Amino acid sequence: MNAEVVNRPNPYHCHTNGIIHRLMNPTANESPCGWNTSASFGMWSGLVLLAAFNVTGCAGYQGTVAGMNEKLRTGNLQEAVAAINEAMDVQTADDLPERLGGDAGLMLAERGMLKLAARDYIGASKDFRVADSSLEVLDLTTDVAGNIGRYLFSDDSGVYVAPAIEKVLLNTMNMLSFLCVGDLESSRVEARRAKIIQSFLDQDELECCSLNGLTSYLSGIVYEWSNRPDDALRFYGEALRLSVFPSLERPVQRLSKLSGYRTPEINEILSRNPLYGADNIEEAEILVVVMGGRVPHREAERLPIGLALTYAATSGRHRMSDSQREQANLLAARGALTWVNFPSLQPTSSPYPDPVVLVDGSPVSQELAVDVSSKITNSFERIRPVAIIAAITRAVARIVAGIGTDQATQKGSGNKGLAALLGLAIQGALTAADTPDTRSWVTLPEKIWVSRTRLPAGRVELTLRASGAPHAVSETITLNLTNGEFHTVVYYPIR
Repeated sequence: MNAEVVNRPNPYHCHTNGIIHRLMNPTANESPCGWNTSASFGMWSGLVLLAAFNVTGCAGYQGTVAGMNEKLRTGNLQEAVAAINEAMDVQTADDLPERLGGDAGLMLAERGMLKLAARDYIGASKDFRVADSSLEVLDLTTDVAGNIGRYLFSDDSGVYVAPAIEKVLLNTMNMLSFLCVGDLESSRVEARRAKIIQSFLDQDELECCSLNGLTSYLSGIVYEWSNRPDDALRFYGEALRLSVFPSLERPVQRLSKLSGYRTPEINEILSRNPLYGADNIEEAEILVVVMGGRVPHREAERLPIGLALTYAATSGRHRMSDSQREQANLLAARGALTWVNFPSLQPTSSPYPDPVVLVDGSPVSQELAVDVSSKITNSFERIRPVAIIAAITRAVARIVAGIGTDQATQKGSGNKGLAALLGLAIQGALTAADTPDTRSWVTLPEKIWVSRTRLPAGRVELTLRASGAPHAVSETITLNLTNGEFHTVVYYPIR
């Protein structure tokens, strides 16, 4: 005998329809499914609130790279690479993500830095090149407030929009990777790309954040080693304007015999020293680039509304409108607006001590090329007041949406309790959706130093050392130098 088929109502639909039924019939005790709506309402109200407020527990990008950071703290580069591979859902360090949207490009930049630290220069350049093609740059030349709002409140789901300094350093790190394998042509391409990015920036952003001694210094070396003295001197002149590089005096003096390009900094060098002739072809040159520490990373925090409004008032030419400020102050006075979500910068590692470089036991002077942490901080602080305005206006919109839900629900149902509940749920859900974007390039070093040494051909031992806990590390590299050759070595004991 065939079993009797019983049509039972779908439990999910019954509970949902029960809530809706009670909205339309506030005095009813049963739903269309015959179930008690009082119990259903109580259960669903709890679930709505739970869903609305627990969404904010998402760890964002910092949670995504937590495995990588944990491995780096123990100095295990290979396991750190494996962790970022897992985050990208790829099997090996040579694999690329199937899709390059979202934060895939940023994670490739992270992996590229790990490969650079491991001296896998070809692998690093591959990751940097793909990352460069998939990252967008924050545009501060038009619609500043709108662009910053989308940049800092994209909920970690859109394509990562990099601040200009990160984009410039991405090209710089790729240029360095190509230098390490002697590929001057590709290095020149990256030098030009970095310069193109800088050419689109406004002067304030350029001087404050994106121009840096390292990019200019390395670009000059690339063109010097490519026998293009005019271009080399242009970049060296820029590097000397940005920082102090005693190691550039001899190259500038020699190149000035081959080019008439001058800057005040170049003229100063020439005024106190004679012009050098060609370098000794019986020598080789070593460029050492030492990186240390880690840049600060972003974390989401709640900023009290009073403090936020104070910061917003100092934003210069970008200010809240009178109506926006009045609305925010009114909501704050009524206790409806008490804080705003906002990203902040937090230190990733302790300060890194100055490095020591020894060539056959003799110390070589290290020159600070760029304080990356300061550049990142300056870039962030420059947009901070405008970003706070974006946070306030979005918080106001969230609360207004909640108030609108409260009024509409009361009108439709006559149930003030349910109206308050749903209004609160809407506000909570929008709060969760308004989470600041905490993505940033976290494997960038805090500081970068450079040194140049000319030596006779032959075998040489290069000792690289950083003292002081927790960065007490040392490494010795043996190089076999050939007359007229150039060698580039990167040392990045990333933690």
